Amino acid sequence: MKQWSESRLKNLLAIPLSYGLNVSSEDDREDWPRYIRITDFDDFDHLNEGTFKSLPISVAEPALLKDGDLLFARCGATAGKTFLYSALPKGACYAGYLIRARFKRNLVNPRFVSYFTKGVDYCNWKNRYCIQTTIQNISADKYNQLPISIPSLSEQQRIVDYLDEKLAKIDERIEVLEKQQDAYARLKKSVIHQAVTRGLDPDVRLKDSGIEWIGKIPEHWELKRFKSIFSECKSVTETGQEDLLSVSEYYGIARRIDKMDDGEYESRADSLIGYKICKKDDLVINIMLAWKRGLGFSDFDGIVSPAYAVYRGKNIVPHYFHYLMRTDMYVAEYKRNSKGIIDSRLRMYTDRFNNIIAIVPPHSEQKAIANYLDEKCVKIDAAIENIGKQIDASKRLKRALINEVITGQRAV
Repeated sequence: MKQWSESRLKNLLAIPLSYGLNVSSEDDREDWPRYIRITDFDDFDHLNEGTFKSLPISVAEPALLKDGDLLFARCGATAGKTFLYSALPKGACYAGYLIRARFKRNLVNPRFVSYFTKGVDYCNWKNRYCIQTTIQNISADKYNQLPISIPSLSEQQRIVDYLDEKLAKIDERIEVLEKQQDAYARLKKSVIHQAVTRGLDPDVRLKDSGIEWIGKIPEHWELKRFKSIFSECKSVTETGQEDLLSVSEYYGIARRIDKMDDGEYESRADSLIGYKICKKDDLVINIMLAWKRGLGFSDFDGIVSPAYAVYRGKNIVPHYFHYLMRTDMYVAEYKRNSKGIIDSRLRMYTDRFNNIIAIVPPHSEQKAIANYLDEKCVKIDAAIENIGKQIDASKRLKRALINEVITGQRAV
């Protein structure tokens, strides 16, 4: 690291650090500047197209980004996360929980600084300076004091070019793995959909259900409204000492303590008194997120938020209904039966839930389908998990390579 000089972030800036816009957006007009928020980008400067939101130019103008601007997250669990902006066709602006850095190009290459923020030295600095109060926080004043070792511009460019080339090859590998993972996820959905709508007999005779979104089903199966299958349970805990359960769009129902990170403390405050009681095999629905698959059948006794709905089935195989009710076609029905002017305000209340149609095979077939899907999904999930481990390993390799090069440990 000969001839590398130590600097502070503030000394590399063309203009002072600035905070973003404290506004929300529900618009996704592609002819407006994109509104970039903390949740829109990953750890390696990739934007999530699925979370696209935009703002009119009149609102976006004070926070418009230029090519090479670096955004720093300042609050919450993502404090310290960074995103290097590359010019978009209609431009972009940024939200208030982000801080923009614009650099003096005669001193520093923005890509060099971006790579620096993926390394160990930056991670250690970030962890040291996060203020652990109600939420983590790194202010602009703190970021101004960030120490960075800077080589000459020519060496910065060599480092950036080297990392761009090497990381592109790793990214190609990650992209292949992610496509494989996505293919398995689509296979899982297909296997579940086929089993819960057509059963396990490929030669079964079918009938038209008379319901467009359901289509054909085996002729000996029934259609019933949820209200004839489920009854709502409103019992509440008097102690708040039962296991607290959580509802996830990804896995359904789990014990809260099983999903906590090591060292995280689960509060048992008096506020849990009055939470709804849930028994094993009960259906729990986050009525605000039913349209995002926020429901499932519980494998545990416990308690859930009083804002959730709890239902108990009559003469059903809960595991079959767990698979059925988390399919895409049912999730679409939940959205259609939810009330609210925008997605973030949607609620699916019991009266609308009760009128949704269920596909009901004979009890023995429900059990057979559930067992079949358990076996199939375990294998598919294992493949997805294995690919996920390979993706994580590739990302760790990226970080290790970045750190070696950006600190001068590896000559380029």
